[in-house]
Amino acid sequence: VLLAHGQEYLNKRRNKKRISESLSRTKFLICSSKYTLNLIKSSWDISKLKFTVIYPTYHIKKSKHKYFQRNNKKINFVSICRIEKRKGLLESLKSMKLILDRGYSFKWDIIGDGPELNALKNESIKLNLQENIIFHGKIEKDNKKEILLKKSDIFLMPSFQDKYSVEGFGLSYVEAAKFGIPSIAGNSGGAKEAIINNNTGWCANTQDNEELTSILIEAITNSKLRHFYGKNALKRFESELNADIVTNQLIDFIKI
Repeated sequence: VLLAHGQEYLNKRRNKKRISESLSRTKFLICSSKYTLNLIKSSWDISKLKFTVIYPTYHIKKSKHKYFQRNNKKINFVSICRIEKRKGLLESLKSMKLILDRGYSFKWDIIGDGPELNALKNESIKLNLQENIIFHGKIEKDNKKEILLKKSDIFLMPSFQDKYSVEGFGLSYVEAAKFGIPSIAGNSGGAKEAIINNNTGWCANTQDNEELTSILIEAITNSKLRHFYGKNALKRFESELNADIVTNQLIDFIKI
């Protein structure tokens, strides 16, 4: 069984031999997104393999949580990820400054560590956003993450492709959906499958500052749409993406 995630199939020059050898030993190929499957098909012949797409949300268990409308005085954004360039947080920061200057208020919790964390902190100071953003660093305990998620209105991680680095799927979006939180995602890689644009959230062209800013303003000001997307995100998680469902899909697929 070969589990294929995503970005490792972009750098064909470096990885082609290793991937070809792995595929030669494979009977069942399970891709984490349609995006990943198409990447593999573009360079490798998998016609003799049994292959499918199963979204890799095996660890995200269904809970007793039910959708509820949050009534925060300020819209609460939350980001949970490794802080690296392709996550789109720096681009979001620049849009947040424009939003603040136009009179919109917000709070933004950023959870995670990574190579771009210091640059992000420095830019937030430069843009005078310290009062709006809280950097929590890396949080190991899931219950602390859940507390912040339950308080949040919107999950923000508009990722994009950076050379050979891209979102293979985007588990964090589904972790947010479990709590009825809509997401603002990017429109590259597998993120477009983790989030259904205009249904469970927004998929933005992260590098178009005007578009990203417009989406952020809509997310802040249109509570009806925000709640609609949040409800849809929770429904999709419960019916398609929770651990029991995808684990059964995996078991059924590899049965001989």
